[in-house]
This record gives sequence, C-alpha cells and structure tokens, in this order.
Amino acid sequence: MIIYILKTTACLLIFLAFYKLFLEKENMHTFKRFYLITAIILAFVIPTILFTEYVYIAPQPIATTAISNYTLDEFHTIPEVAQTNELPILLWSLYALGVIVFGFKFCQNLFRIGYRIRKNPKIKEHFITTVLLNEKLTPHTFFNFIFLNKQKFEAQEIPEEVLLHERTHAVQKHSLDVLFIEFLQVILWFNPLVYVFKHSIKLNHEFLADQAVMQEGVETSKYQKILLAFSSNAPETQLANAINYSSIKKRFTVMKKHTSKKAVWLRSLLVLPLFALALYSFSETQVLEVPKQTKTIPIQQEKNPETESLYNSEYSRDEATRTQLSEYNRLAEKYNAQPINQRIIKKVELKKLETIYRAMTSVQKENAQPFPECPPPPKTSQDGATEAQVSEYNSIASKYSDMNMHTIIGKSEIVRMEQLYNLMTEKQKRKVSAYPELPPMPQGQASTKQVNEYNALAKKYNTMNSNNMRIQKSEVARMEYLYSIMTEKQKKGAEAFPELPPMPEPPMPPTAPQVKKGEVSNIPPPPAPPKTIKGKTSNNPPQPPTPKSPLDHIIEMAKKDATFYYEDKKISSDKAIEILKKDKNLNIDTRNSTSKKPVVRISKEPISIEN
Repeated sequence: MIIYILKTTACLLIFLAFYKLFLEKENMHTFKRFYLITAIILAFVIPTILFTEYVYIAPQPIATTAISNYTLDEFHTIPEVAQTNELPILLWSLYALGVIVFGFKFCQNLFRIGYRIRKNPKIKEHFITTVLLNEKLTPHTFFNFIFLNKQKFEAQEIPEEVLLHERTHAVQKHSLDVLFIEFLQVILWFNPLVYVFKHSIKLNHEFLADQAVMQEGVETSKYQKILLAFSSNAPETQLANAINYSSIKKRFTVMKKHTSKKAVWLRSLLVLPLFALALYSFSETQVLEVPKQTKTIPIQQEKNPETESLYNSEYSRDEATRTQLSEYNRLAEKYNAQPINQRIIKKVELKKLETIYRAMTSVQKENAQPFPECPPPPKTSQDGATEAQVSEYNSIASKYSDMNMHTIIGKSEIVRMEQLYNLMTEKQKRKVSAYPELPPMPQGQASTKQVNEYNALAKKYNTMNSNNMRIQKSEVARMEYLYSIMTEKQKKGAEAFPELPPMPEPPMPPTAPQVKKGEVSNIPPPPAPPKTIKGKTSNNPPQPPTPKSPLDHIIEMAKKDATFYYEDKKISSDKAIEILKKDKNLNIDTRNSTSKKPVVRISKEPISIEN
C-alpha cells in the first residue's frame, strides 16, 4: 500500500510540474481543464497496471544431500516471543479520523448550500436559478444556482459582466470538477498535492469564465476594475466558484496572454510522451519463470482419426504453448458465456479442452479461463417429463400455436420447448398440446427470391386506385413479413411499401325499441333478406372488414420506416408504439411526404388539418 501511495504521489508531482511549467499561463483553458482531471485519474490508475512476462527456463538438476542420523531432540529450540506491531493500527486509526473529519465538512458544505437554496427567494430564468441572499457574500455559483446579495441585486448594483461571469460557471458545469476534487480530498486528505490540484482546477475555472466575458467585447481595463471591486479576501466559498482576490494577479496576466495555435498544438502533443513515460516508469512488470520440461506424460484418451495427429504433434508436452492456450481460452470463453441449462458442447471441442487443460501447468491454469462446467445429461425418454415440465411445455406451445404475424419469437423459449418435448414419453406427447409450426427465423437479410416476391406484391398494390382497392389479407401479411426481414439497404432499393387504406367501421345494427307489456308496436318488422336464386349471385354488399386499431396502424407505419412526431417532437418508432400502448385515446394524423416516407403525428389535443 505504501509503494502504491508513493507511486501515485510521484505521478501527481510529475503531471503538476508539467502543468505549472508549460500550461498554466497559456491561453488554452479548455484543454487545461481536461488535462487536470485526466492527470489525476491516470495518477491513480497507472500504478495498478500489471504487465506479465513469461520466461521459460531449463530445469535445474536436483542435488541429493545426505541426511544425518540426528533427531530433533538433540537440538535446543528457543521459543519465539509473539510481538504485535501497533504502528499500522495507529496509522489506520489516524487515517480514518481524517476521513471522518473531512467527510463531515464535505457533507456540511453540501447541506449549507441546500439550505440557502430552500430558505431564500429565487428567480428562475431559463435553466439558471438566481438565489438572493441576505448575507454579504461575494457572487458564487453551484451548478445552475447563482448566489447574489439581495440588496445589491434589487438596487441593480451588480454589473452585467459579473452576472455573465457566473453564468459561464453554470453553463460549463464547473461544479462537477469541484465536487470530484473535493471528494478526492476527503479520501486523500493527507496528500498535499491534492490541495494544489484543487487550487489549479478552481483557478482554471476563473480563466474560462474571464475568457467568456472578454469574448463578449468587454474592455479589459473595465473588466479588471470590476473584478477588483467585487473580489474579497474573505474565506473562499467551499463547493462553489466565487470571485477571489488571491487569484486576481494571475488572472490579469493570463487575460493579456495570447497563445498561437502552433504553440497550443505543440504543448498538447507533449502530453502524450509524458503519460507514456509515467506508464513505463510506474506500472508493474511481473516476470513468471515457467520450467521448460521435456518429459512426456502419456495421456490415455479415446483415439479419434480426425484429431489423433493433432494431439500427437501438439499436446504431448508438460506445458501448453501460446497457440494452445489461445485455443483453450477461445473455446472456454465461448461455452462459459452460455447458460449452463442451454450449454451443448461438441465432443471434438470437449476433447480439445480436456487435452489442453491436462497439458497446462498450474500457473497457466490460474491465468486461463475456468474449465466450462458440463451440464448434466438430459433424462431419457423412458423417465419421461414431470408434471411441472409438461405444464411448462403446454404454456409455451399454446402461446405459439395462437401466434399472429406480430408475435415475437423468443429463441430461448423455443430451445426450452424443444428440451421439454424431448424429455416426454410417446404417451405424454400424445396428451399434450401439438408442437407448433413455427416460421423460419429471419436471418437479418432477405434472399433475392424474397425481395422479388415483395416487389411484385408492392407493385400490385401501388398501381391500384386507392378508392377501389381490393385487399387480400394473406398477401398483405406476406408482404409485411418480407418487408420486416429486409435490411435497410434492401428497403431503399425495393418498391415503396404501399399506402393501404384503413378498414372501414362496420355499420351498427338498429336497436329495437322497447315495447311495454300490453301494447302493440306500430314499427314494421325489418325487411327479410333477399333470397338467393340458384345459379345467380346476390346483390347484397359484402360485410366490411374489421378496422385496424391505432396500435396496429402505428406498427404498420413503423414497418414503412415512417417519421413519428409526438406533441411536435420527433420520436422513434419504438417510442411511438410505447406511447400508444399506454394511451389508446390519442389523436393520430398520417400523411405521405415527398420522400415516400409517411409522417405520423400523435397528439393529445385535436389535430388541425391545413390545406
């Protein structure tokens, strides 16, 4: 632990020295902000990086030593006195005390800011909230809250340049950096370099705010006088960005400094070799000595004509080569990633895993992937499935037996259903639900034949008159399925998905009036339906099809790659479907644009149609 702290401190010192010498006084404040945060993170990460180097050494001859006939009773042993080292306990107690003290101050400052926000009047303008204080504090900012003196604000004695300065702190989220370094100070309260980094980060925040004010065209001399008037020697406001007198001189110097683009690029590129040098100097390198043995341990294994020559040439050693380790890790990682109840290991690959694992040394086994656990063999058909397994199968089979074109097929459910079906006896299979006929799973790309079939159907409906369009449900379902399995590239090159009219609402039958008991109704009975003469067709119009629901309409538009808007804000098709599932009483307006992509507008309020 002490070595890690020393390495971290050395990295912080190197990065801080580079900042002070080459970056602090340069006019490249945005780059400096990210450099300071990155330098702190790398200073704690670099000492934990471990590079492993394997060195193969020849075995040393074992020398035999003569053992005398002395026994342990002939030697006098001196009992060791157990000594307790109290220094680590004392140091850890001191460290814990410091963490408690600084953690209490950190939480106290957060509570104080929250108290001021809750108890004082506020003025909200866009995303910035101005908190008016009765206390005479310098203007300061915490996230989107700007704290100002109420008396000066109401008397309009605060210049616009000061307000712009504080708004810059809020817009650029400088409080995130401050919270990060303050929390780090709680953990590493004993490291003085953390305090220096904290001062540099806050000072660079002031550089950024000054730069934003100067870019608005404010005169330098005028702005400097304002800073002097509003600066204060009072203690700095914790967890907030405030105008402070101690940094005025450096800020005035940097305001007049102009750094050329060439100098900015040069100093930025110097950071890369600096980080590389720190990585090379303070990372860990572990050298593992692997004994190179020549003795062959015979491995009894079942001969396989496909792999026998491979095993005899590569796996007859006491240690595995890098190629063998790479192959073992690839296969082990492949099967370890699969759920154990769905894991099916090929026999040839299992033989490879076993043979390479036997050839590995104990050091190689510790650094390699764990050997994949083989699932227990499934029950034979004689055992049959349990009642719970039969019930589970019936629930999955009934779900896919009643599936429609919008049903999403779950691969894990299909695999589970196959496993349960294979466990059953022939008698159980005859009693359960029939195994559903599932459509082939889409492969992510339609074939040429499927694209041609879709183009023929789409062209057929695109050439129809929209007023007299006759739709066949089976063709539309097939066309929607083919369109869903096509890639985006295939959709762009194919026929546009036809605009199909919504199904008309079926007419409601007239309700018969109520007739009181003892009265005679004067309403004539409805006319009898015309009889159909054999050989002639009836003149009755066909019953209209059932209209589509709003959700089905949105799904259909999503398949056509439509553009969706909800309350005049553009949303994705998935978001539109989710909104319709929650509220089916929304207003929907669908129109075709010039790019052949429909535009669907969803709104809670009535949608006005403009000509």
